[in-house]
Amino acid sequence: MRLLVLIAALFFAASLSQAAGAQTNVQMLVPGFFVEELPVKLSNQNNLRFAPDGTLTSLGYDGKIWRLRDTNGDGLEDTAEPFWNKPTLSVPLGMAWSTHGLYVSSKGKVSLLKDTGTDGVADEEEIIAQGWPRTDVGSGGVDATAVTLDHEGNVYFGLMVADYSNGYRLRKRKDLKPDEIAWLKQQSRWREPSTASAGEDEFSLYDLNSRRGTIQKWDARTKQLSTVATGIRVPVALAFNRAGDLFNTDQEGETWMPNGNPLDELNHIVTGRNYGFPPRHEQWLSNLVSESPVVALGPQHQSACGLVFNEPHAPLNANSAARDAKAILPSAPAQGLFGPNAWEGDAFVAGESRARIWRVHFVKTASGYVGTVQTIARLSMLTMDMAISPRGELYVCTHSGAPDWGTGPKGAGKIFKITYKDSRAPMPLAASPSAPTEVRVAFDKPLHPDVTRSVVSSNATIEFGEYVSAGDRFEVLKPPYAVVQQQDATPRGRIGIHAARLDDDGRTLVLKTDPHPLAVHYAVTLPGIKGVGQSGAGETIDLDYDLTQASQPLPKDVAAVSRETWKQPIAWAPKGRASAGTDSRAPRKPDGDWETGRALFFGAQLQCAKCHRVRGEGGLAGPDLSNLIHRDAASVLRDIREPSATLHPDYVTYQVATKDGDVIQGFVRSQKEDSIQLFDVDGKETVLARSSVESLRPTELSLMPSGLLDGRKETDVRDLLTFLLWEPPKRSLDSTKALMSRLAKQDKAGVAEGKRELRLILIASKQDHGAGQHDYPNWQTNWSRLLSNAGAKTVAETAWEWPTAAQFETASALVFYFWNHKWSPERLAQLDAFLARGGGVVLIHSAVIADKDPEVLAERIGLSAHPRRTGYRHMPFELRLVDREHPITRGLPERIDLIDEPYWPLIGDTNSVRVLASAKVDGEARPLIWTQEKGKGRIFASVPGHYTWTLNDPLFRLVLLRGIAWAAGENAGRLQDLP
Repeated sequence: MRLLVLIAALFFAASLSQAAGAQTNVQMLVPGFFVEELPVKLSNQNNLRFAPDGTLTSLGYDGKIWRLRDTNGDGLEDTAEPFWNKPTLSVPLGMAWSTHGLYVSSKGKVSLLKDTGTDGVADEEEIIAQGWPRTDVGSGGVDATAVTLDHEGNVYFGLMVADYSNGYRLRKRKDLKPDEIAWLKQQSRWREPSTASAGEDEFSLYDLNSRRGTIQKWDARTKQLSTVATGIRVPVALAFNRAGDLFNTDQEGETWMPNGNPLDELNHIVTGRNYGFPPRHEQWLSNLVSESPVVALGPQHQSACGLVFNEPHAPLNANSAARDAKAILPSAPAQGLFGPNAWEGDAFVAGESRARIWRVHFVKTASGYVGTVQTIARLSMLTMDMAISPRGELYVCTHSGAPDWGTGPKGAGKIFKITYKDSRAPMPLAASPSAPTEVRVAFDKPLHPDVTRSVVSSNATIEFGEYVSAGDRFEVLKPPYAVVQQQDATPRGRIGIHAARLDDDGRTLVLKTDPHPLAVHYAVTLPGIKGVGQSGAGETIDLDYDLTQASQPLPKDVAAVSRETWKQPIAWAPKGRASAGTDSRAPRKPDGDWETGRALFFGAQLQCAKCHRVRGEGGLAGPDLSNLIHRDAASVLRDIREPSATLHPDYVTYQVATKDGDVIQGFVRSQKEDSIQLFDVDGKETVLARSSVESLRPTELSLMPSGLLDGRKETDVRDLLTFLLWEPPKRSLDSTKALMSRLAKQDKAGVAEGKRELRLILIASKQDHGAGQHDYPNWQTNWSRLLSNAGAKTVAETAWEWPTAAQFETASALVFYFWNHKWSPERLAQLDAFLARGGGVVLIHSAVIADKDPEVLAERIGLSAHPRRTGYRHMPFELRLVDREHPITRGLPERIDLIDEPYWPLIGDTNSVRVLASAKVDGEARPLIWTQEKGKGRIFASVPGHYTWTLNDPLFRLVLLRGIAWAAGENAGRLQDLP
């Protein structure tokens, strides 16, 4: 007897431990629920669906499909039996049961898996759709997604956009392929080159008529594909509600592309509509009209994935007659209601990267759907998908590892079961401010009278901030992007709760609060919530509300709204959006030597470029790293030091065993019916006949070797990260139009042609650095052409290494851009005489260097540099215009971001010059642009100018043009209108 008691006690303790662990992984923000982890050991699972017989089906990241069963009757699935174990599915993401088998969307195809032997194991794959264009991503891993069926058996699925970070598919002229040029000409988008820098011209290859970035329909009758909707970015989930309307989740793109899906979305898909990625653009997509999402899911970078409707129903085409019929129809077991009755008809959406589950409450109006969002759970694992069982439990599958990609196909995943256990618990439905000092929280049933007292006496709080949301204290997964760091650094505040009362027969808790100070997001945490007749301390709930735009109605009001009147402005709402003094710019990245980092990346020691491409250069076997500019340094360094910590879904390493006994590892670039294309760690391509392959399986390790940075100096690591995380600024002429307009009004006399002749001498020498650096001849040619457009009274001449005597006599200004190794006394005397007669001298970058006696040069130009006494670094920096009253800088932006080469410390007396701009280098402000007036003469000097891209930057070029005009004794705006 004692033995039986001991066994029972141990079993009970183990059950409590398992439940506690599940509760730790899944933190419910609403009361009445119980969380359990399924006692099955599976790899990371992407999707869950209940099969027609009521068993749980799970689709693995590795392409395996499992049937999960409860063998001991305790209500938890404890065994996993293979339904599909063949290596034919790569990066599967979406499945749907039909009367003839299971549809699965994966890389390059949508398949119907059939169990022809009726033994519970699929043995035949029929590919129903394939042949669409590949993505621009090297491997094209994530591809076809989100398969579902309508009531007629037509199959719907999503196709990921061609390039999730470059939606318009912009290419420089110099990078275009012949077939792309031919397509541009066919579309009347081609422009013939007209300038010397035409190779940098950009063209858009985005095709609105492509199948990429769309929802597709496979007609069950005709077996043909048609496009349902366009403008889709990453359509991870598709589902029909009981009204027959189609919805999808789409993921945020603002992290990589301005206005490219600012937040994750839940969309109502209507045939023929566009859903906004890429967004309308004056140049690339000027006539685009797109739909707004039903709800936007924030803060930024949630990675919305799974979608399920909470709609109880009877079995659907689940009997043997339906299975034996010729027509293929959707098939499903009965589905119960998850949660309280008030949740019926709602949708649940999974946010993968920041691990949460939302409840979306819908209202269908005459003009479309509107919805409200409530976070009901926070998780500690990447949250992929959900399914509701016949009994009404919510099953959730999760991935291990860090966002965005987790531990890949071989990583250990978990599946959780969430059961609604206590229907007596009052369920919070919404929180809404009704006055500056009042918040109303609506519940589905009456609250216990003691709640009003416990809320005031406990630690109930209302937190506010730009990116605040319910349950933030439980967020443990942080996507590795600078924007997320920026969100976390944004200040947060709290307002007090001073009194509480019940209204609406006890179903509304009315809170008296401090005034709401800002138009931001607010999150309410209320402990001690319990219903009438419940005992104990009660449970803690979390809700949020938004004052950034307008109010949302409480649940009892939603039936009276339309889409146009869904959110009404709040008359009393505060107008302020951020705390005073808040710097909301992204956190600073490493400021090492960009050029040294570039040499490391492309060099023979690290060999990064063998597999990786960055900003158009390098190999194609591995991921393109151009998008690392959006990541934070810590996560990028982790990916280099621990390449297997998170595995990019597009670059999973596969192991191929051939029938000859060979074993090859690499990225699968493409799979055809008769061959497989593989790239190994050296970027070598191997094409294998399928008939020669014994097995093809994903591995849990990255192809990238570990230890690449072992033994490297700390400065090497900083330099490499600097190169990876910073790209040269991409300012266009269009971006300066508004500024030019303001300057034109400011400098009324600043027209391209003044009253007197302006004669400029551009002095250069041979290039003394690598491509795009110190390219003096290129600058001289391009700027001569540029200045020739300034009108008949502006003359641009050239000189090689030093002006002629005649040029000294006639020049208005001398513009030096080269490293002058011969600052001889004779040359300095000529310079003195030129300044004395009122000439202007402009020195760009290396022109301020003196190989010897830099003090002598500084006496003429104010400050100078020396090859050994002055430091330098090719680095990103913020050029700050510290003197904005000078004619050159007046009206220009206070900050200009550059990647260039500052010099420090400069030699000379800074008190003798007027410093116009400086940059912080190693914690100290260093002068980089200055002027000096010597008698009648004027001097303008700029240390920035190492790279050709800096000289071509339209904003920095504006600084130089204004500096040249001022040095020549003209109005600073005389040359600024040059194209």
